[in-house]
Amino acid sequence: MPIPTCPGTTGPTATATSGWSLAANLDCRRDGVWQLYPNMTIYTVGDTSHQAQPSDHNPDARTIVHALDCMSYSDTATGQSVCDWALADTTDLEYVIFNRKIYTRSGGWRPENYSGSDPHTDHVHISGKHGGTGYSPNTGTGYDTTAEAYRPAGMGDEMAPTAQENANTLLGTWLGKSGPNVGVALQSTYNMVSAMNNLNATMATTERTGRKLVAVGAIIAVILLVGLALAAYGLTR
Repeated sequence: MPIPTCPGTTGPTATATSGWSLAANLDCRRDGVWQLYPNMTIYTVGDTSHQAQPSDHNPDARTIVHALDCMSYSDTATGQSVCDWALADTTDLEYVIFNRKIYTRSGGWRPENYSGSDPHTDHVHISGKHGGTGYSPNTGTGYDTTAEAYRPAGMGDEMAPTAQENANTLLGTWLGKSGPNVGVALQSTYNMVSAMNNLNATMATTERTGRKLVAVGAIIAVILLVGLALAAYGLTR
């Protein structure tokens, strides 16, 4: 799992600025993008065009903003990188838009064609999860306070080691060898032992079956011999 390194705020918002504040989870995401792209322009509160209609860029009833526009401009690869990062953990998100595609919570995060007037080819839009708190006509929705308190990992955060990696490290320490090599060797040995056990089980089963067949054959042979003896006896009388 990723290890978050975003600011340690515990409330629903970051520090208020000019009468509004950014939801803390999105403030964390903004810092997360800046970890990898420190010079990227990221817009938050809506401009006049956003203010003309309900938008997550507009402050809610608590004056909290729940959207980011991460500007990639003509660098589509960078924009896709940010988009993929956002979609890798959607715990606190409602939808993401980039390059004529929209990914929504209600749609299971599957890519769908986006037909809005702005195709979002020059920026990634990220919206916080909707809920029942802070509804405003300016946003057209309320927001999820649990999502606001969520702290996603940033794009530059390291990944915590997996259980297998931890085991390899311990084995390497104990045996004085490269952990991954030891892990691979043990896994190969385990696979070999498992295969041998399976073969032994199969052979044992086959042996038991063979013994049963021999016993049945012996019984049939005895029956045939008895039958022949009786037939011979009958003929001699």
